[in-house]
Amino acid sequence: MGKTVKATSIKETRANGGIVEQVPEPAWLFYILSFIVPIAGIVIGVIYLTKTDEELKTFGKTCLIIAAIPIVLFLLYILVVIIVYVLVIFMAFAFYFLVILLIIITALATAVSPAASVVGSLLLPAIL
Repeated sequence: MGKTVKATSIKETRANGGIVEQVPEPAWLFYILSFIVPIAGIVIGVIYLTKTDEELKTFGKTCLIIAAIPIVLFLLYILVVIIVYVLVIFMAFAFYFLVILLIIITALATAVSPAASVVGSLLLPAIL
């Protein structure tokens, strides 16, 4: 009939009866999963970091690093948003401080000289 296809297993049996674990195939699929779902990448990474084989540890470390990338990017995004909001609030306070300062200067100039009231009445509506 048809040809029998053997599925690639993560564990293969040695000729002497021992079990050898291998990196799952295709590894790039696990890397993409680690990037899209960081929690899954962390779990996969921790599981493979506990293995004794150096190749499996490298695979686990790579999954952890790839899972950390979106987490770091998200934290940087939050930091940038907070900085922008603080700057906007600071600029709003600075603008209101400037308007109040101009009102006080105009009031003081009017009290000192009646001619300054004309300048103040022209200057203040232009700013507001």
